[in-house]
Amino acid sequence: MELIIISGRSGAGKSVVLSVLEDQGYYCIDNIPVKLLTEVVDALDTTTQKVAISLDIRNLSSIISTGDIEAEIMTLRTKYNTNVIFLDCSTNVIVSRYADTRRSHPLMQLENLSLDEAIEQEYKLLEVVKDNADFQIDTSTLNVHGLASRIIKFLEITSQSSEFKIIFNSFGFKKGPPPASNFVFDVRHLPNPYWDKKLAVQTGEDKEVQEFFAQYPEPALELNRIKAYLDGWLELVDKSTSRRFVTISIGCTGGQHRSVYIADQLARHYAQIGFPTQVHHISLNVTHTLKQSKTVISDLALAELEVEQE
Repeated sequence: MELIIISGRSGAGKSVVLSVLEDQGYYCIDNIPVKLLTEVVDALDTTTQKVAISLDIRNLSSIISTGDIEAEIMTLRTKYNTNVIFLDCSTNVIVSRYADTRRSHPLMQLENLSLDEAIEQEYKLLEVVKDNADFQIDTSTLNVHGLASRIIKFLEITSQSSEFKIIFNSFGFKKGPPPASNFVFDVRHLPNPYWDKKLAVQTGEDKEVQEFFAQYPEPALELNRIKAYLDGWLELVDKSTSRRFVTISIGCTGGQHRSVYIADQLARHYAQIGFPTQVHHISLNVTHTLKQSKTVISDLALAELEVEQE
């Protein structure tokens, strides 16, 4: 059975994710008690191949501190092909969304809290779920369509194989690193083609920019340093069945040249040695998915994947 558990902050988009998964053929269950989670999934095992379950703060608030949810997730991982999606969102955006919908936060009713107090309390209660998530999505800048695109892309990645997968992001420090990054590498110290007027309008995917980097020793040295670090980490983590993804973000000033080049080189390297690999250039709105050196997806129509605005 393929099992997806969806959780996250109230107002971050769990209902949208459930609707997308239902359209993709998942049997969806919204808001069941955590202590019944394994029992319900076991009951569906003989009749249902794809199940998605949403865990709401209303059922987590009373037991999450005991570690029950962590134990439940670990149990399910040993039985089923389980992925946990956590939806995060900035506090200001959540406040705005509640103001727009004129709805009250679940903890406001359960614990008689103000909206600000409820949001802060929820964030603390959900930390254990977030720590156990395979895939985190910050929905602060995503509309319904943007979030749907992220979920479809997530399903494409997970359906390719059960192998450990690596996701590389390039980004600009002007806007900060992606919130779901497991590792962040700063490459702003590398030679910058931006100061060449001809190269300034190009990107790290263009041949002339790549030739620019080939003239200097620093990019190759930086690539070797990052590979050496990741190889040591991957050797340990790839043996674990509890982690399915790692997200590695490479940042430069604007996210156009240096970070794009380094992320592309790393993605190609790890695809060539057998890892299902995705590279997403956030500032360029371009995504490529690679496996064993073969490009599976290279579609500029996926541009809205990360930064689609209202």
